[in-house]
Amino acid sequence: MIENNSPQFGILGEYEFEKTIVLAANSPLGEMIAIKPICENLGIDRKWQQDKIKNDPILGPTGGMVKSPSADGKLRDMYCLPPESIQHWLWNLTATENINIKLWEQYKKSLVVHLLMMLKISLDEIHRLRVIEVRYNRLKGEFFEYVKETEEGKELNKQAKNKWKSSNERKSRIMELLNENSDQLLLVM
Repeated sequence: MIENNSPQFGILGEYEFEKTIVLAANSPLGEMIAIKPICENLGIDRKWQQDKIKNDPILGPTGGMVKSPSADGKLRDMYCLPPESIQHWLWNLTATENINIKLWEQYKKSLVVHLLMMLKISLDEIHRLRVIEVRYNRLKGEFFEYVKETEEGKELNKQAKNKWKSSNERKSRIMELLNENSDQLLLVM
């Protein structure tokens, strides 16, 4: 299974609930929860449930595709529903001999609440990472302004340019020597 180490907006992440893996994401469509893993965990036919949901006049319009990392590392579309639609769907499932009744009851009681808390934490993490990125870019900009405007910065910039120039001169000398002695180098190799 793919582990999503850092949450990404618009890409499904794995969350554990009642020792089962479920997928959810904060996406442009809002919070979305994937149908496939829930069906697999409950022991019901995903294709049949997905078709049933798509044809439902209430649930159908709320569904959508969200990107999910697959085993081969590529992003694939996975059919998802928003939390309130998942809750409605779970409560309206019909008990069959194949369904894991105990897990189904747990899902109905608190799966959506659990996932909404996890998505809130993920959204906070995404926001935290973006704040760090903004701060880094601001610091980088301030550093370049410092280098351009202060005497100390100008001196550091001058030293860096001199080192770069001297390394380029060395590189040029080495290339000249290699070109002059290329027939001898071939004999050595």
